Amino acid sequence: MTGLWLYDKTLAPSPQHIHVDLLLSGTSSQQLYYWNPRRFGRIWFLHTQELDAFCQRRFGPEALEIKESDFVALIKGCRGRLKPFLLDQHRIAGIGNIYANEILFRAGVHPHAHGNRLLNSTCHRLFQATHQVLQESITAGGSSIRDFRAPDGTLGQFQNSHQVYQKEGHPCPRGCDSAIKRLSGDRSSFFCPSCQRKR
Repeated sequence: MTGLWLYDKTLAPSPQHIHVDLLLSGTSSQQLYYWNPRRFGRIWFLHTQELDAFCQRRFGPEALEIKESDFVALIKGCRGRLKPFLLDQHRIAGIGNIYANEILFRAGVHPHAHGNRLLNSTCHRLFQATHQVLQESITAGGSSIRDFRAPDGTLGQFQNSHQVYQKEGHPCPRGCDSAIKRLSGDRSSFFCPSCQRKR
């Protein structure tokens, strides 16, 4: 998805797509701008006491906060393809397309694998990979591929650590004899056909 919160509207890639201008008050006033060129974004204004109920209705547990046993139970309940399941914010919140690709690669799981068919050891690898990829991405400030940046305009650096995302045709970083492939018909799904065999 495209959309940014910015402290300075001159940092917007196209200022005509700033659709919200908020003045926040408190200890120090701060202006905040919402840049949303595709107009897919939504903003809700809620009282503090409404926030928990709102989040529980719209989102599953946070990917970095869920216990491993609960994560495994969710994955084992997935009868469809695993990658769309990881992207479903109602199931697990906080995993986007780039990170789902990287998580599945690190765990050695094919994007079309069915969660209910995975071994417990594979679910454990998936849980570990989820934490590793998301923590590394947060530390690096995210992935600035097209227009993503932090509110202060800083570009993320995790794109420099992508192992499979947008690496079609590149040799597998694990050193196997395969090249990274893109799944046809899928939303930007990249994988190694040797390291991520469909079982």
